[in-house]
Amino acid sequence: MEFLEIALLSKNIEKQKAFYSDLGFRIFDNQKGFSIQAGKTKLLFEVQTKAENFYHFAFLIYENYFADTLNFIKQKGIKILPDKETGTEITYWSQGIGQSFYFFDEDKNIVEFVVRPTLNYRSDEEWSMDKILKINEIGTPVHTPMKTSHALINTYQFDIPQRYIDGFDNAFCWFGDFEGTILIVKEGRAWYPTQIKSKSCDVRLKISEQQKIIDLQFRNGRFERG
Repeated sequence: MEFLEIALLSKNIEKQKAFYSDLGFRIFDNQKGFSIQAGKTKLLFEVQTKAENFYHFAFLIYENYFADTLNFIKQKGIKILPDKETGTEITYWSQGIGQSFYFFDEDKNIVEFVVRPTLNYRSDEEWSMDKILKINEIGTPVHTPMKTSHALINTYQFDIPQRYIDGFDNAFCWFGDFEGTILIVKEGRAWYPTQIKSKSCDVRLKISEQQKIIDLQFRNGRFERG
């Protein structure tokens, strides 16, 4: 699974624009807000004035760029969120599936940079922020994660590896693969590495899956065709 487009709502659109511009992203203005290009993924921020919205999403980067990216973010004066178990800046995931670091943007989205060693993404080019591969994760809190996940598989014929389906539970479903995943979680479950309880916020997704394009709208805690 790969994310081609992700559209989020923002109540601080000008601050968000300045934040991502300062990180080195080229800003593309549009009628609803603005977008940035994160490798294969177009990330859109659209104006929302009625409610506070916050999300969790992750940028996938080359494995050998991890330290440079972390240092760059810190040099920008952005506070790295400590791992809630170790208190360190870096979270090491079990079974060698990767490592991450986290911070807030201006909408208090929990932004993650992650590497996936099993994908063997490495580069011989000089590091820069425009070498991001794509967005690797997006979180969608729902009332019934297992029911929602199985309904998505049945409706859209997502090819989710059986080992992940076997791991679905009523609190957390890893819906995808190492290239891209929707984190379908129980609403109110804390987003790692914080104690902030997840909130269902609208998001639009355009997904490349097994040579087909799937447009999804996540609205009011439910998925529907985009």
